[in-house]
Amino acid sequence: MSTNEERRLEAKRKLEQRLSDQEQAARKRKLIIGGSLGAVVLIAIIGFGTWGIISYNDSQYNKNHARCTYDAAPSYPDIAKMESALPQYNQQADEAVKSGQATQEQAQQYKDAQVDQINVLKQHANMVKTAPQPTNLRPSKKGGPAVVLNTTQGDITLNLKAKDAPCNVNAVKSLVENNFYNGSGCQRLVASQALTALQCGDPTGTGSGTPGWTSPDEFPTSLKPAPGDGGANGAVVYPRGSIAIANSYQAANPMSGEPASGQHTGSSQFFLVIDDTQLPANYTVIGSVDPASLAVLDKIKAGGINPPIMPNPAPQPGPITDGQPKLPVTIKTATIAK
Repeated sequence: MSTNEERRLEAKRKLEQRLSDQEQAARKRKLIIGGSLGAVVLIAIIGFGTWGIISYNDSQYNKNHARCTYDAAPSYPDIAKMESALPQYNQQADEAVKSGQATQEQAQQYKDAQVDQINVLKQHANMVKTAPQPTNLRPSKKGGPAVVLNTTQGDITLNLKAKDAPCNVNAVKSLVENNFYNGSGCQRLVASQALTALQCGDPTGTGSGTPGWTSPDEFPTSLKPAPGDGGANGAVVYPRGSIAIANSYQAANPMSGEPASGQHTGSSQFFLVIDDTQLPANYTVIGSVDPASLAVLDKIKAGGINPPIMPNPAPQPGPITDGQPKLPVTIKTATIAK
């Protein structure tokens, strides 16, 4: 049996042990709480850092990639609708004669041209070709592919540049990849004082065909103003070798009050500028012809011009400056250069 002293000493030992245990438990709780708070802070730091990285990456992606919309469009004119409008066109021609704005001969030429245009469209309707819309709606603004047009007059290499026209470069790239241009002709050659260019990209050869959709306008902003009256009237210089997208855009006319029309009507058709050309800045520039290929364009220009396949309601006086190239130009294949 324990003595009182032993019991007292034992009680003191147990008390000291209990206090020691309590102190250790308290320290342990502090460590656990401190560690938890540290973990929360660390998680917050990591989370904020991750959000910052994601936000930065999103900002960089948006900076380097475009947002494109491609709209469905008729692949060819509605011939029945054009035929139904013939009486209206004839009436307009007759009224022009009555008002002294046109001669009887000019009015008849206008009427005949409308019928001839419809007949040409009918003859070429079986050549209509379509292609799927581009699936990449966020193309890069950097770089751009080189496209080789293997034509009946020689190879023409197009160096596309996405920086200022990523949606249209993306559209042409998609058309090439879907073989849209293969077997199509370059239906128009213009060689006037202000404009010299070869136009391609319509498999029907009429200048009226599309792949069934259109691309958004990405008009140039850095071209130099045309010299003299041209620049004063808003024209700019498209340098030799420029590649631009054809469209139906008409700017607003402040004199008549007519609003702008034909927005976002570019699609597959493009023109290759042979000599420095003056035009309004209404045509998206997608790149330039490789210098080594300019000789092919010069040869086509030198070959001369035949009447256009689509009759002009107002026949040109003097030599033909806008029509079909006398040297037939057919794109046998269009491929992305490797």
